[in-house]
Amino acid sequence: GSRGTEKYPSFVAEKLLSKSEIFSVQQPDGVTSFISIWSSEDGKQMYGRVLDVVDDEIVGATSFMNSEYDPNPVIGSTRTDPEFQRKGFAIRRTALINQVCKSRLGLPLRASIVRTADAEAFWQRLVKEGVAKEMTTPNGHKTYTLL
Repeated sequence: GSRGTEKYPSFVAEKLLSKSEIFSVQQPDGVTSFISIWSSEDGKQMYGRVLDVVDDEIVGATSFMNSEYDPNPVIGSTRTDPEFQRKGFAIRRTALINQVCKSRLGLPLRASIVRTADAEAFWQRLVKEGVAKEMTTPNGHKTYTLL
């Protein structure tokens, strides 16, 4: 099992990926974002998770991945506690993930092909803000990619 350290409290450590690299980012608003990244030996497959912590509580989490079949990284799941929604937490986690994906894989983060109505609205908002664009996959599915 994971044990906490001064740098990674146990309630965070137990939610991070085993055998992963772990980074933390202290945000200007006092939120700490923890990033956990697992990569295959050849560096082509990646799975990660970003957790937002406020006052010793995990208030948001986003997972991301790619696969041997599709090198493009996508959001796997995301959630933000209701009281912290619409405050930019998910956008900030998504931007962190995009930085990781671009530096590790040379590819920007994409929306998954299957999206909830909330996820669709989230990506449309990113397009409107000029940080993402709509695109069509080779299979003809509409998706989005960060710039």
